[in-house]
Amino acid sequence: MPRQRPGNPLPSTMASGRARRPGAPAGDVPVQALLLQGPPAREPGAPAVPGDPAELRAAVLRWYAGHRRSLPGREAREPWRVLVIEVMSQQTQIARSLARAEAFCERYPAPESLARASTGDVVRAWAGLGYNRRALALREAARAIVDRHDGRVPADLAYLVALPGIGPYTARAIAARAHGLAVMPIDVNVRRVLGRLMGTVRPAAMQAFGDAIAGALPAWHARDTADAAVSSGAISSDAPSRLRGPRDTSAGAVPAAHPGDVADALMDVAATVCRPRDPDCDTCPVHPWCAWHARSEGGAIERGAPAAFEPGTLAALEPGAIATTAPGAPAARPSRGRRRAESGTPFPQTRRWLRGQLLRELRDQPAGAWAPIEGERGTHGHAAVREVLAALAGEGFVEVDERGRARLAED
Repeated sequence: MPRQRPGNPLPSTMASGRARRPGAPAGDVPVQALLLQGPPAREPGAPAVPGDPAELRAAVLRWYAGHRRSLPGREAREPWRVLVIEVMSQQTQIARSLARAEAFCERYPAPESLARASTGDVVRAWAGLGYNRRALALREAARAIVDRHDGRVPADLAYLVALPGIGPYTARAIAARAHGLAVMPIDVNVRRVLGRLMGTVRPAAMQAFGDAIAGALPAWHARDTADAAVSSGAISSDAPSRLRGPRDTSAGAVPAAHPGDVADALMDVAATVCRPRDPDCDTCPVHPWCAWHARSEGGAIERGAPAAFEPGTLAALEPGAIATTAPGAPAARPSRGRRRAESGTPFPQTRRWLRGQLLRELRDQPAGAWAPIEGERGTHGHAAVREVLAALAGEGFVEVDERGRARLAED
């Protein structure tokens, strides 16, 4: 049996760092003392500030009840169907993935059926989704599920991450939506919400508190986690009092709904309210906790200023600023599309376009039929076409015979 790996080790003791109270010299107040002061005083009649991850979860779910997006297939809870949806969604818009997953799962209703499929059949079933490597990785995951888990999608995060093509985010999404585990899948959009909420760009801190929102940890553990994160500088010193309430060691926080609903609720908040450049803070269900919103209300951020947020950056912390890089954090890597736009290379002139074109031609051929691959494709000469065809053969997508003809692999 594989050795289980811890998903996200969490500190169980407070670090001994120090933080500055407002108006005091730096370094004269221990972090623990600052945090134990409780939430800051508020003006009479001001809305109460929830202090516990369970309260934040409840607020998000109340908002979700009236604002959830209607997406086909979103109610899926069957593990294999959820896994297919999540793999399809890795580099494809969620609405498009959900719609296509239905037909894919009709053709391959269980891991066993996909595990037996040929490369050509899988690529044909994947038509229109792009990034065809995901299709072969999904088939390899299906084979691993059959070989290692008796054809059942595992619930354990360590086993899920060990499957081909399944990373930490996808594993958590499957665990939450299909198996009801109280974990938070954090993609770039949820990361934006948590980053603004907590005033941090540290992945471990966001994951720890995201899991607490999902109900994975008792409130006192989440508080100790953030105590240590604050003292180490991982979380903004003005955020923790908004993220914590009194210690309660009697029981863990239990989600008020299916953990998949909690994850979907935060994703909808990210998509419709906590937008990258135009957040609607006044209607956001998490604004009572939000460090970014607090700075905006206090005048540290100009209302209406751009609010860009990318991995490795904190958004608009000064009036008119687009983003500032967090100390020690790596700079955000531009997206593939942005890199291509900045390079000035039109998509039809890229190798990716040529790969897709050749796969489309072969996909449209009858199964097993050989097709001559000759001449140019768009701006790509014969030599470039043969080079990309050889690369596709090396990756197992196509077979090439002695006459230079090709077909989708029938293995």
